[in-house]
Amino acid sequence: WKFNEKAEYRYNSEGILKRIPFFYWNQELSSFYSAGTYHYFYGTKFKQNDSATICYGDSILWRGEYFRNHGIYTHKYKTESGHDSIHNLYLTVNPAPASFRITGKSNVDEFEIVTYSVPNDPAVNYSWITENGNVIANPGQNTAEIMWGSTGDGYIMGISENQFGCSSDTAVLAISIGHT
Repeated sequence: WKFNEKAEYRYNSEGILKRIPFFYWNQELSSFYSAGTYHYFYGTKFKQNDSATICYGDSILWRGEYFRNHGIYTHKYKTESGHDSIHNLYLTVNPAPASFRITGKSNVDEFEIVTYSVPNDPAVNYSWITENGNVIANPGQNTAEIMWGSTGDGYIMGISENQFGCSSDTAVLAISIGHT
């Protein structure tokens, strides 16, 4: 807790001037959500507000429960000193990019260079991953040129990410190399 040297005074609903003894702010970040916490005392009540942002399909553990829908969640309890307390979670759920398919040849020759594509969506960025092949060029945001390796199985995988940092499911296309 950080104590505020300059306590504030405010009138309550009954018109009585009350001293707010301190103010505290804590900001924490993690890989899948951001959270801010605001604590304050007002008279004999304690209130804590948390805010979190997650991507659609994810969930967050708060006060022993998992939440995945946009909304305000409230937990009321008594402090050890017997004061009424309220703990709120303001949860925002950002959209995830739509699932997509990778199009292109699935039967290729050894060391053949093939262009693969996904839907052209300017609201997302695509990442490409291969097994038994190499991404040699990205001539367009939604295309990749792959040089396949030696005879065997190969895979091309694509993931899209939107402006909120939310990712799509991974699209996978299995490739047969040198079996044509």
